[in-house]
Amino acid sequence: MRMSRRRLTALLAEAEELPPSQAQVTAFRKAVGHAAAAGMTDLLIDARLGLVDAMIAADARDVSEVNDALTAFAQTVALHVADPGAFDEDQQDRLWWQFGVLGLVMTGLPDYSPATVRRLLDDMERHCRPDRDDRYMICSLRVMLAEATGDTELGDRSLAELRHLQAPDYTCPACMHMMQVRYLERTGRDEEAIAAAEPLLAGLLPCLTDDQPHRTLALLTLPYLRTGRLEEARDAYRMAVRHKLPQADLARLLHFCVVTGNLEQALTLFKRNLEMLENAPLTEHDMDLAASAALMCRAMVEAGRGEEVLVWPANPELGETEDEEWTYRELLEEFRKDALEFAERLDRSTGSTLAGDRVRAVIAAGPSVAHLPLSPLAAHRPSVPPAGAQGRAAAPAGGSGPSAPDEQALRRAYEEAVAHARRGAALSEEGRFDAAIPEFIEAVARFTALGNRRLATYARVDLATAYLSAGRMLDAAEVAEEALPDVPEDRQREYTGLQCRWVLVRAYPALGQHEDALKMVAEMRRLQSEDAPEPVRLPRLDREEAQILSDLDRDEEASALLESAADGYAALGDVPAQLSCLRRAALTAVWSDRPERAADLIGRARAVAGGLPAGDPHAAEQRAFTDFDTARVLSAVGRLEEGLQSAERASAALRELGLPAMATRAATLTGELLGALGRLEEAAGVLRRALAEPAADEEHRNEQESAARLLAEVLRDLGRPEEAARVENAFAMSE
Repeated sequence: MRMSRRRLTALLAEAEELPPSQAQVTAFRKAVGHAAAAGMTDLLIDARLGLVDAMIAADARDVSEVNDALTAFAQTVALHVADPGAFDEDQQDRLWWQFGVLGLVMTGLPDYSPATVRRLLDDMERHCRPDRDDRYMICSLRVMLAEATGDTELGDRSLAELRHLQAPDYTCPACMHMMQVRYLERTGRDEEAIAAAEPLLAGLLPCLTDDQPHRTLALLTLPYLRTGRLEEARDAYRMAVRHKLPQADLARLLHFCVVTGNLEQALTLFKRNLEMLENAPLTEHDMDLAASAALMCRAMVEAGRGEEVLVWPANPELGETEDEEWTYRELLEEFRKDALEFAERLDRSTGSTLAGDRVRAVIAAGPSVAHLPLSPLAAHRPSVPPAGAQGRAAAPAGGSGPSAPDEQALRRAYEEAVAHARRGAALSEEGRFDAAIPEFIEAVARFTALGNRRLATYARVDLATAYLSAGRMLDAAEVAEEALPDVPEDRQREYTGLQCRWVLVRAYPALGQHEDALKMVAEMRRLQSEDAPEPVRLPRLDREEAQILSDLDRDEEASALLESAADGYAALGDVPAQLSCLRRAALTAVWSDRPERAADLIGRARAVAGGLPAGDPHAAEQRAFTDFDTARVLSAVGRLEEGLQSAERASAALRELGLPAMATRAATLTGELLGALGRLEEAAGVLRRALAEPAADEEHRNEQESAARLLAEVLRDLGRPEEAARVENAFAMSE
């Protein structure tokens, strides 16, 4: 019996809701069968696309799984060949995205010869439409094929064509661009690779996967090193290593650590990712990781540590019940064998020696520099020898401790360390954080050399705080992470532990580590409330957590925390902070689709602003910002006339306060609201006035450019395209 359209649609929806798994693949196979039997082509297309998506999501890696996915994909392509018009734009996008993923997988497996991949690319090229950007995917995969085979003629030709094409909407522009960087690096053109990565690192290419820029930074560590850019190499490593990385990137970071004299960091990274090395290589990326692991084990052997034992934990998912013990000498042979055997398979497939040559070069790699410190503290040694520490070490086993001269040297060493810490604190009090940082670094180094972990930890937290205040988020996070395990269990614990975690709460979001920041927030709340009879209200922490949640698009939670922060600041008598939190709470309520709550919150903010003293410039600024956010909220909830009045007030007040960028932004919002109300001539007048004054700074110029774009749209709506073109030309000249 044929399934009805309603039941089949429900079956597809049920399959979509399943998590990536073989169960989801089975559900889509069932839907494909029913759709084909019912002759419902539109639903059959959805079912076949869903089946391939499910196979990809289930992480097809071995050749049988990839073959199944390719077969399912070919059946979808056959539907497209039979009736291209049956595929809407979204379905076309899904089809081409699947082609890109499968093509990329095929280039890294030895089971598919270059000729097979070329035939697939040539066949799909015939389906490219002139009104779509699908040729970008064809050229990108040809670059990857060229990288795998060493065919630089094909790679360079495809790369040149890519530079004139736009990445389609179904791809991640940043990740696709990284493929071009990788091709240049793999073909030995480090300078070109570094140059090609610039727009990606500058944030000019959007990333839809959250994989950038850290994956590109991992890719650039070795090119930076080989071209003598040691600072860039170190910073690229420091940023990349903070993220969960796939095999290829982890391989590069292991390689980087070994050849820069950072064997302990390599070992830590290796132990943290043992699960990636449990099986023999299935892909080219697995091979690269095995080669880098062999390099690290070779370095261990050469450092006289080849007989050290690593306990490899059992993996219950693989049916293992007991841990295994390996020496690094044994692991060297194991990883070397795995990498070379897979390379041999790749080379047989491509008819070259590229893979084998690359693996052997990695395993045999020598040091690029004697030692490249990977953090500011690692690079520093105290400028005065730790005489006190030497005295203690020199005391006879049966003696009573350091001699009098040693005690004097010890006292002087402590006094000097304390003096550096105090100078750092004084400079921080003056807001001179860049000058405070070297003082704290010296204090940390001296206390560490003296063997006083407690004082070294306090100095580290002060250093991390100074880095944070100076805007050096990576340095702040690294130093705070070093300090946190050593926070002492004494009366200073609460302050030091809270401050250390606060640095991480502030620094982590800037490094893309929002979830880690939320964990630190939870730890701060626990630490603050451990000995309290009832939960402690921390409005500053509520506000910071709200910002992190908002960055993660968890706006409803953010809005609730901002309300709590506003109440907390009100209890403390901090009206500006209360007002700021109410305004932000209203905006996040808008973004979480709660218009009534947003209107109520902005109403509360207006009431607080109305109670500020007249004649106070700070109060006037707070009222202006409140009017601006009121306009944003009321326009978003459909109260356009009221929003317009607030926007006009905000624009005039901000201009009077000497804030031209914000005044122009408010004027642009005024123009938008006038346009939405059908008052186009008035909108054009407001926008022209906003553009009449010279730009005060870069921020003001950017706001004027936004106003100019809106003015051009308004003029076209008024039937004055020539004027619109003149505005656009002036805007282009300003760029």
